[in-house]
Amino acid sequence: MTGLDPRLLPSFVVVARVGNVTRAAAELNLTQPALSAQLQRLEAQLGVTLLHRTRSGVELTAAGEALLRRAEEVVALTELATAESRAAAGLDRLRVDVHDEALAVPREILTRLGRMRIPMEVSAIGTSEQDRLLLSGELDLALGGRRRTPLPTPLPTALVETHLVDEPLGVAFARDHPAASAEAVDLAALRDEAFYLPRRSFSPDWNDLVETLCHDAGFSPRIADIATESTRLPMSLVAAGRCVAVSLLSTPVPSTVALVPLQGVADFEWTVRHRRDARHTVYDAVAAMGG
Repeated sequence: MTGLDPRLLPSFVVVARVGNVTRAAAELNLTQPALSAQLQRLEAQLGVTLLHRTRSGVELTAAGEALLRRAEEVVALTELATAESRAAAGLDRLRVDVHDEALAVPREILTRLGRMRIPMEVSAIGTSEQDRLLLSGELDLALGGRRRTPLPTPLPTALVETHLVDEPLGVAFARDHPAASAEAVDLAALRDEAFYLPRRSFSPDWNDLVETLCHDAGFSPRIADIATESTRLPMSLVAAGRCVAVSLLSTPVPSTVALVPLQGVADFEWTVRHRRDARHTVYDAVAAMGG
């Protein structure tokens, strides 16, 4: 028996929690053979069998149960020591993408995170890049909406999505539009309007959401011929009567634009995503957000 390599313990803890090597490998961003090799090395170092394979996955042996209790303590203490050391050196920054910093929910989230007194790097890069940056470790937290289109892009198994708050949707009109003074508007009544959407490469999930809402209302939306990298529409286009736009009710609008609540549709579900193996600071931040 050789000395125990503590670097193998986090993988063992995940396998014990998940109860399945394949799912644990996906969560750890490892191949199954690589994870199996780590477990075999750990067993060889200890000279005991830690896991028994079953039809549905794996189960801990008595030796595995004993190791798990201490392994969880070691992993937690290691993460805490790392976080405290980085914080003391001014390196423990939360890298947060808020999707659109002008909206009410992201502003409130940033206020709550600010109370943690942890340095932050804030970006608004859009949903198309968020998952990639989370998986690569270049981003810690990403705000966005729950994917609820008929065939949503599946969330990578290495990421966790937590619901934060719901926000009603509305439609932005020019002030002289017949619907601008309405208390609420039915999307089906807007089938002849041109709809503004941001460039798909910037916010594919939002575009899919708007198109799905229109299809559910019985029509395919006619898209305005101008797109930008913003979920906040170019208000000058709306004010000029060139298009309307589905938007969150917290979207800032000028006096030349009316934002009317959209009736008969579900609220927008704000969520935050992060890696499953994120450090404690990230989980603390999610709790501070209200998730």
